[in-house]
Amino acid sequence: MNHNSNISAKNIVWVITDARPGNNSQVYGIAKFLGESYKEINISYNKLVKLPNLFLGSSLKAIDRTSKKLIGEMLQDVIHKKTPAPNYVISAGRRSACVSSYMKKYLMEHLNERDNDSDNDRDHDGEKNYRVKNCHIMHPNLSFKLFDLVVLFTHDNNPHSNDENVIEVVSSPNIITDDVMAEYKDLWQEKFKEYDKPIIGVLMGGSTKSQEFSLQDVINLANKLNQEAERLKASVLITTSRRTPKEAISIFNKHISQPKYIYEWTPSNHEENPYKGILALSDYLVVTGDSISMCSEACGTQAKGVYIYSSSNISSQKHMRMHKNIFEKDLARDFMDNQLEYWERSMYNSSLEIANKLRGAG
Repeated sequence: MNHNSNISAKNIVWVITDARPGNNSQVYGIAKFLGESYKEINISYNKLVKLPNLFLGSSLKAIDRTSKKLIGEMLQDVIHKKTPAPNYVISAGRRSACVSSYMKKYLMEHLNERDNDSDNDRDHDGEKNYRVKNCHIMHPNLSFKLFDLVVLFTHDNNPHSNDENVIEVVSSPNIITDDVMAEYKDLWQEKFKEYDKPIIGVLMGGSTKSQEFSLQDVINLANKLNQEAERLKASVLITTSRRTPKEAISIFNKHISQPKYIYEWTPSNHEENPYKGILALSDYLVVTGDSISMCSEACGTQAKGVYIYSSSNISSQKHMRMHKNIFEKDLARDFMDNQLEYWERSMYNSSLEIANKLRGAG
């Protein structure tokens, strides 16, 4: 799969972001496949965001004054032809759904009213009737009719999966493309030149609110990594996260005898995280199954083998369903049940699938 196909520079894309990096990564991913660039609208919320979306409706009620001012100015600039109107508005997560549906409604009403007042007025595509398509990732907790496309995940077992304006995908959209990986390969290959191939890259998560990544889980992972690294005479590149147990570093150092590099995430560590470099340079990727986003990004790389380390201790039932779905599509394999090997796996980033569906929506 060529991750760079069907990208159009003509499309104007607005993405709504907030303080949730995981959601933001998903909207960036879809935006990259819709246009060469996009405009980011970063919003903050007020206390009303705790109310149900069905009460808030298509509105800006739950965002703070600064965000309301920003959106108001952007919309007015479009109405008064200071900036071109967007073709697409992308959002993710319950909180931003009300804002996305409000922006679409406002633009559709005001631009078509403006253009109907003058036979000479045309939008940037030369059409008199303006159309913006909005795409929302995850259940919006609003009527699905307010969106041109709603992105749901197979592992969430959604009752709306057969709706016409719904697309179900097995992994979360993200920014991993061939071009992005080529860029990070160039950036990091000098740093890691002393580590002989093959390279086993390890993306390490940790405990979540509902699941504990125990020290025994770390030991089991380290022992299996060492076994495979010795068999393949491979180097091991590991990056940790804020959720990784503090003791993991000493466990990896003790149990992995092959050449290794370990990036330790701490709030005070200002060294650049090699996460994307490891994605780009690894021959094999091993990802802990507690993170849907890490599993999804690994599936989009050119690594010859992608493996997930998981168990019911580490991963929730939702995460386990996600693993099962990508195993069935042979996008990844279970780490503890398999030896590391190359196979003809497909690179998969749901962003491309979603972007293509959105283009044909409506």
